[in-house]
Amino acid sequence: MAISTVGSGATTATDRAAYYRKYFGLPHVRESSGFVLLPLIDSIGAIHMPGTLAKLVLAELDERGVSGPVVARTKPSERHTFFALSDSGRATDVISPLERFGVSIGSYGSAVILPSRLERLPDAWCWWERRPERSSKLPLVSEVVAAVLTVADKR
Repeated sequence: MAISTVGSGATTATDRAAYYRKYFGLPHVRESSGFVLLPLIDSIGAIHMPGTLAKLVLAELDERGVSGPVVARTKPSERHTFFALSDSGRATDVISPLERFGVSIGSYGSAVILPSRLERLPDAWCWWERRPERSSKLPLVSEVVAAVLTVADKR
Protein backbone atom coordinates (compact mmCIF):
# COMPACT_ATOMS: atom_id res chain seq x y z
CA MET A 1 0.00 0.00 0.00
CA ALA A 2 1.48 3.30 -1.03
CA ILE A 3 1.43 6.10 1.49
CA SER A 4 1.09 9.49 -0.12
CA THR A 5 1.41 13.02 1.07
CA VAL A 6 -1.77 14.90 1.88
CA GLY A 7 -3.87 15.08 -1.24
CA SER A 8 -3.39 13.62 -4.66
CA GLY A 9 -0.52 15.47 -6.26
CA ALA A 10 0.17 17.56 -3.14
CA THR A 11 3.95 17.31 -3.25
CA THR A 12 5.00 20.65 -1.81
CA ALA A 13 4.15 22.26 1.51
CA THR A 14 2.22 24.93 -0.42
CA ASP A 15 0.16 22.21 -2.16
CA ARG A 16 -0.49 20.45 1.16
CA ALA A 17 -1.61 23.72 2.78
CA ALA A 18 -4.07 24.32 -0.07
CA TYR A 19 -5.35 20.75 0.30
CA TYR A 20 -5.97 21.24 4.03
CA ARG A 21 -7.88 24.45 3.34
CA LYS A 22 -9.98 22.97 0.55
CA TYR A 23 -10.75 19.44 1.75
CA PHE A 24 -10.57 19.69 5.52
CA GLY A 25 -12.04 23.15 5.99
CA LEU A 26 -9.09 24.36 8.07
CA PRO A 27 -8.94 28.10 7.43
CA HIS A 28 -5.73 30.06 7.08
CA VAL A 29 -3.46 27.00 6.73
CA ARG A 30 -0.24 28.20 5.15
CA GLU A 31 3.26 27.12 4.25
CA SER A 32 6.33 28.48 6.03
CA SER A 33 9.91 27.22 5.57
CA GLY A 34 8.66 23.92 4.16
CA PHE A 35 6.18 23.24 6.97
CA VAL A 36 2.39 23.35 6.85
CA LEU A 37 1.11 25.62 9.63
CA LEU A 38 -2.32 26.28 11.11
CA PRO A 39 -2.27 29.75 12.69
CA LEU A 40 -4.33 30.08 15.85
CA ILE A 41 -6.35 33.07 14.76
CA ASP A 42 -10.02 33.88 14.40
CA SER A 43 -11.97 31.02 15.96
CA ILE A 44 -9.41 28.18 15.92
CA GLY A 45 -7.84 27.20 19.24
CA ALA A 46 -5.42 24.47 20.28
CA ILE A 47 -4.99 22.60 23.54
CA HIS A 48 -1.63 20.85 24.02
CA MET A 49 -1.11 17.98 26.47
CA PRO A 50 1.04 14.93 27.23
CA GLY A 51 0.27 11.86 25.12
CA THR A 52 -0.87 9.64 28.00
CA LEU A 53 -3.42 12.21 29.15
CA ALA A 54 -4.47 12.89 25.55
CA LYS A 55 -5.58 9.30 25.00
CA LEU A 56 -7.89 9.53 28.04
CA VAL A 57 -9.21 12.94 26.95
CA LEU A 58 -9.90 11.68 23.43
CA ALA A 59 -11.88 8.75 24.85
CA GLU A 60 -13.84 11.15 27.10
CA LEU A 61 -14.62 13.46 24.17
CA ASP A 62 -15.70 10.47 22.07
CA GLU A 63 -18.03 9.41 24.87
CA ARG A 64 -19.49 12.93 24.94
CA GLY A 65 -19.81 12.96 21.13
CA VAL A 66 -17.68 16.09 20.70
CA SER A 67 -14.26 14.89 19.57
CA GLY A 68 -12.33 16.69 16.85
CA PRO A 69 -8.97 16.52 15.10
CA VAL A 70 -5.86 15.70 17.12
CA VAL A 71 -2.21 15.91 16.07
CA ALA A 72 0.36 13.78 17.89
CA ARG A 73 4.09 14.44 17.92
CA THR A 74 7.13 12.88 19.49
CA LYS A 75 9.56 15.80 19.30
CA PRO A 76 10.72 17.26 21.59
CA SER A 77 8.48 15.00 23.75
CA GLU A 78 5.25 13.10 23.21
CA ARG A 79 2.52 15.74 23.06
CA HIS A 80 -0.90 15.87 21.46
CA THR A 81 -2.72 18.94 20.18
CA PHE A 82 -6.51 19.09 20.13
CA PHE A 83 -8.06 21.61 17.75
CA ALA A 84 -11.17 23.37 18.97
CA LEU A 85 -13.30 26.46 18.48
CA SER A 86 -12.49 29.36 20.77
CA ASP A 87 -15.45 30.21 22.97
CA SER A 88 -15.07 33.68 24.46
CA GLY A 89 -11.99 32.91 26.52
CA ARG A 90 -13.96 30.98 29.14
CA ALA A 91 -11.15 28.43 29.37
CA THR A 92 -8.66 31.02 30.62
CA ASP A 93 -10.12 30.72 34.13
CA VAL A 94 -8.70 27.19 34.39
CA ILE A 95 -5.20 27.73 33.02
CA SER A 96 -3.57 27.29 36.44
CA PRO A 97 -5.26 23.92 37.15
CA LEU A 98 -4.43 22.76 33.62
CA GLU A 99 -0.73 23.53 34.06
CA ARG A 100 -0.56 20.96 36.90
CA PHE A 101 -1.34 18.29 34.32
CA GLY A 102 1.07 19.60 31.67
CA VAL A 103 -1.77 21.08 29.60
CA SER A 104 -1.53 24.44 27.85
CA ILE A 105 -3.77 26.44 25.55
CA GLY A 106 -2.09 27.75 22.41
CA SER A 107 -1.71 31.51 22.36
CA TYR A 108 -3.57 33.62 19.88
CA GLY A 109 -1.39 34.28 16.86
CA SER A 110 0.87 31.26 17.35
CA ALA A 111 0.76 28.35 14.89
CA VAL A 112 0.72 24.55 14.97
CA ILE A 113 2.67 22.40 12.49
CA LEU A 114 0.33 20.01 10.68
CA PRO A 115 1.38 16.57 9.44
CA SER A 116 2.38 16.30 5.80
CA ARG A 117 0.82 12.84 5.50
CA LEU A 118 -2.59 11.47 6.39
CA GLU A 119 -1.14 8.14 7.54
CA ARG A 120 1.55 7.67 10.16
CA LEU A 121 4.92 6.44 8.94
CA PRO A 122 7.15 4.40 11.28
CA ASP A 123 9.69 7.24 11.53
CA ALA A 124 7.18 10.11 11.66
CA TRP A 125 7.50 12.65 14.46
CA CYS A 126 4.14 14.29 13.67
CA TRP A 127 0.92 12.52 12.61
CA TRP A 128 -2.86 12.69 12.86
CA GLU A 129 -4.10 10.77 15.88
CA ARG A 130 -7.57 11.81 14.67
CA ARG A 131 -7.79 13.29 11.19
CA PRO A 132 -9.94 16.35 10.52
CA GLU A 133 -13.21 15.75 8.73
CA ARG A 134 -14.73 18.53 6.68
CA SER A 135 -18.23 17.53 7.74
CA SER A 136 -17.42 17.41 11.47
CA LYS A 137 -17.75 20.30 13.86
CA LEU A 138 -14.82 21.18 16.08
CA PRO A 139 -15.47 20.92 19.81
CA LEU A 140 -15.31 24.09 21.90
CA VAL A 141 -12.11 24.83 23.82
CA SER A 142 -14.20 24.72 27.01
CA GLU A 143 -15.43 21.20 26.11
CA VAL A 144 -11.86 19.95 25.72
CA VAL A 145 -10.87 21.65 28.99
CA ALA A 146 -13.85 20.07 30.78
CA ALA A 147 -12.79 16.64 29.48
CA VAL A 148 -9.20 17.23 30.69
CA LEU A 149 -10.43 18.15 34.16
CA THR A 150 -12.79 15.16 34.25
CA VAL A 151 -10.15 12.57 33.37
CA ALA A 152 -7.48 14.28 35.49
CA ASP A 153 -9.76 14.05 38.53
CA LYS A 154 -10.10 10.28 37.95
CA ARG A 155 -6.31 9.73 37.87
